[in-house]
Amino acid sequence: MAGVLAGAARATPLLEIGFGRVVHPSIIAEGVVATLGAEGEVARIFIRSLQPEGRVSRIADVTMTCGRLRLAQVIIECLEGSLEIPVLGERSGFDIAFDTGDRTGRVKIDSPQVGRVDLTVGTHAILTELYGLPLDRLPQVFAASSSWSPSGRMSGRVEYDFGPGRRLKASIRLDSGGFASADGLRAAEGVELAVDLVGRGQARTWNWDADIVWSAGEAYLDPFYLASGARLHLAARSEGDRVDLQRVSLNLDGVEEVKLSGELDLGAGMLRSGALALKGADLAVLGPSFILPAVAPAQQGLLTVEGTLDLVIGVADGTLSALEIGLDEVRIARSDGSAKVGPTGGAVAWYSDRAGELAVHVAGGRWRSLDFGAFDLRAKLDARSVELAAVRIPLLDGAVVFESVALVRGSRGWQGGGAAVVEPVSMPLLTEALGLPRMAGVLSASIPGLIVRPGEVVLDGALVISVFGGYLQASRLHLFEPFGRFSRLEADIEARAIDLTGLTETFSFGSISGLIDADVTGLELVQWRPQRFDASVRSSPGRYPRRISQRAVQNISALGGPGAALAIQRGVLGFFESFGYRSLAIGCRLENGVCTMTGIGGSEGVRENGSFVLVEGGGVPALNVIGYNRRIDWNEFLDRLQRVIASNAAPVVQ
Repeated sequence: MAGVLAGAARATPLLEIGFGRVVHPSIIAEGVVATLGAEGEVARIFIRSLQPEGRVSRIADVTMTCGRLRLAQVIIECLEGSLEIPVLGERSGFDIAFDTGDRTGRVKIDSPQVGRVDLTVGTHAILTELYGLPLDRLPQVFAASSSWSPSGRMSGRVEYDFGPGRRLKASIRLDSGGFASADGLRAAEGVELAVDLVGRGQARTWNWDADIVWSAGEAYLDPFYLASGARLHLAARSEGDRVDLQRVSLNLDGVEEVKLSGELDLGAGMLRSGALALKGADLAVLGPSFILPAVAPAQQGLLTVEGTLDLVIGVADGTLSALEIGLDEVRIARSDGSAKVGPTGGAVAWYSDRAGELAVHVAGGRWRSLDFGAFDLRAKLDARSVELAAVRIPLLDGAVVFESVALVRGSRGWQGGGAAVVEPVSMPLLTEALGLPRMAGVLSASIPGLIVRPGEVVLDGALVISVFGGYLQASRLHLFEPFGRFSRLEADIEARAIDLTGLTETFSFGSISGLIDADVTGLELVQWRPQRFDASVRSSPGRYPRRISQRAVQNISALGGPGAALAIQRGVLGFFESFGYRSLAIGCRLENGVCTMTGIGGSEGVRENGSFVLVEGGGVPALNVIGYNRRIDWNEFLDRLQRVIASNAAPVVQ
């Protein structure tokens, strides 16, 4: 062979040999052209397509140039060569030696840019050794990796025995690894990873045993944040796209034990069947990274979780089939202290093909400034429904009771309804808990129609407060996103026969005797702050004593703004501590942060010059309080009201 080639080289200036297809058990080369130059010239090998066995990705237009070519018997050596792959955009040095007799050989590729690769091909095995292979070059070779922007350097050893008893053994190390998806929802950096894998094949079946250790770095896989410190052991059997996960265990910070088993479909990219079990999960550790992003993604920055969780998740036919949860000393709280629940203990068992149940004991809780007592939650669970047993939640000296609550999961989420009752709660205790001035009376409610829709709670009933000798009733209550960052409440409120003496003394407004009625329609609160309403407060009809003190007169004038005036001689006013009045009223229509004010008679009582009467005098001397500034900034109005209540000084009349 060597003699023939040498003779041909001497006889002609150029020899070109072409191979349409060269097949090896581990690689397929197509369009191979070998060119031997004339005396003193280099030799070249061009490969139009190079494809690893069993892979779709191809490497195109590979050119190898030999500085020294040696052909002897069945030996082919290409030494001091250079390798050019267009997608990499640079050349690498290499040496190749190949025995065509027993189909063995070796390849060494070395480049400061692409690292070093040693490939040894035996009769029944191939060994690949990697030294600092840069992963950021993968997108240039394999299009499938281009959207992930991989980074880092990989080193290791992969040995594949393709004889009758196939065997694959790999030991790979990743340093300073990372990736970033195009949409920014998945990323990692600083990853140090060690993978040790052994596979044994028989016919179309492979048995796998692997250990993966993640020792450094962090990753974000929307919505989960992951930190290093995990170790995974896997034993599996595969045939085609089907992988039988016989035993998977994970050592993870904050969990005593994590186990997984099941059947994985690689073609469909899904777990066909299986079970995941967590034992002794510390929620303080796992909550911020796993629990809250999955359960309450919008609240994960506002909530803290403590306690221990046991969890079993079952999958059948690619869908969730079972969920078992054990809770021990679980506490959930908002970081600002406005709400908390727990400690909580109990169990939840849900199944897709049979009935389950919920049995949880809650030791107490808090919402805003209100503390709740201990209660038990019990419910029957079905594949798509929840039926809650009657539950009584203690609140101060009363309770909130829910009855006949049933929810069904539809295409838009959970919806259903029930009934609720607020057993009488002492207003002195309630106002003290809320940090309000002490008030007498009771609060109660009867809500026969409690309606729950996705992101919305509707109370078809009335919340009634007996206070200051009369009552206050809230109806048409709609609560949107009650646990969201931008919760919103809509309601109508009416008050009747409220005793002004008790009301004004409680809030240090001055002394007014008489009764008032009030209506607030279209009330809208966002984060418990008023955004819109139409309110009016006016004297109740009927005969009863009506007196107003100097201080109350001054305070009402202050609420009317700088344009408010007293229609009485100042000198006369100084001789009287209180005055009779015939009627009083004040109205505010809030919209876009501006309060449009009215007085007696509402909008119809506004005079041509824009003034309105807040207090109409009766008796001698006659006293009228008139407002002239109808449009007042809402925040300024609240500031005035707070200053009026906070000031206990007697008015000075000049």
